[in-house]
Amino acid sequence: MGKSEQKEKNKLGFWSIVLIGINGIIGSGIYLIPNSAYAKVGTASLLTFLLAAVLVLTVALSIAQNASLFKEDGGPYLYAKEAFGDFVGYIVGLLNCMLQITILATIISGLVKILGGSLSFLSGEFTQKVLTVAIFAVLAIINLSGVTLAKYINNIMTIAKLLPLVLFIVIGVFFIKQGNYSPVVPPQGISFDSFSQAILLIYFAFGGFESLPLIAADMKNPTRNLPRALVTIIALVSAFYILLQAVSIGILGTELAQNTVPVQAAFGRILGPVGSGIVAVGSVVSMAGAAMAVALWAPRPVGAMAQNGMLPKVLAKKNAKNVPAVAIIVTYVLSMLLSLSGGFEILSQLTSVISLVIFLPTTLSVMVFHFTKKDVERPVNIKGSLYIAGFATILILILLTQTSAVQLLSAGAAIVFSAIMYFITQKSRKKA
Repeated sequence: MGKSEQKEKNKLGFWSIVLIGINGIIGSGIYLIPNSAYAKVGTASLLTFLLAAVLVLTVALSIAQNASLFKEDGGPYLYAKEAFGDFVGYIVGLLNCMLQITILATIISGLVKILGGSLSFLSGEFTQKVLTVAIFAVLAIINLSGVTLAKYINNIMTIAKLLPLVLFIVIGVFFIKQGNYSPVVPPQGISFDSFSQAILLIYFAFGGFESLPLIAADMKNPTRNLPRALVTIIALVSAFYILLQAVSIGILGTELAQNTVPVQAAFGRILGPVGSGIVAVGSVVSMAGAAMAVALWAPRPVGAMAQNGMLPKVLAKKNAKNVPAVAIIVTYVLSMLLSLSGGFEILSQLTSVISLVIFLPTTLSVMVFHFTKKDVERPVNIKGSLYIAGFATILILILLTQTSAVQLLSAGAAIVFSAIMYFITQKSRKKA
């Protein structure tokens, strides 16, 4: 087998892409969502999960339509650059770099806190900092060793994190009380604000799938496999979320609104300490798995921008395992410093808004490519993509109106900062 054939064999196949996507979406928050959604709209939360899934699917289909055109890493940055030019591409790319660094810092900090809460010898302030550095070091070793190792670890962790959820759902259905589903609408009714906030909450619980195009170059036949994988991921995660909510309501009923650890409480009611223990371990594995997935794609916006001359070329340098080694190290160091400083707590409040801002050029680029690349052959061509992208764009704008003024102003400041950086670095880019 030649080097090129071996290199292709080591890339991510369809199901590995699906598992990485699921791993990136499902974190420990899945064990808390049933309470948050039920507290807002009661049993009608089942409807909000379904609506949120449909809305997420429109964005996923828009990304899938774009993904059928590109084999390179970059995702949103690549789409924005191709559709709207270097200026918009640079802003989207830099925003995505900041977004990925912040998300990784937030997840690692959450994992360290969970481990400290579960194991007393890891709860000290100094120990937590050492643990943070150790986790980043392990992630660096894994991802610098090539995509193959990261792929296998991701696959194993995804299956491991899904097992407790599958057990809960399969066993839990036998302990459901049908009376717990009545009334569907709470006696006090449901306000538009509560309903829209519930949908927004669930919508953001799907976060992660949009980052898969960042590692397109490491996939087998990405223009075909990535679009199909995105739709499969949303379908599977939606099924898990809806079933989890249905079983949680069926077991706990109105108690679900007051219980901040609903899945653990429900499984504990069925299997006692064993059930609670399974969920506790599952939440740690879920968080660790999410960290693994995000660590895989977080450095890619940096590498993709450097590859196109938007950032210093050294950041695009790859090692013998064909991974962007310098981008990985720089991304992890910045994320680790953010995690150790605690600055992620402020920036993490902006991640949902920034992700929506990044989505906008992505959905708009579908419309641009519909006319500018209509003759380009696509392995996957989604029917009605123009209208789906239009609907997704309207949806994103509506969701932005549901965010706070502080979040919007902060996101605006990040955009202005990125624009200033574009002009500051313009001369050096031209020289390069």
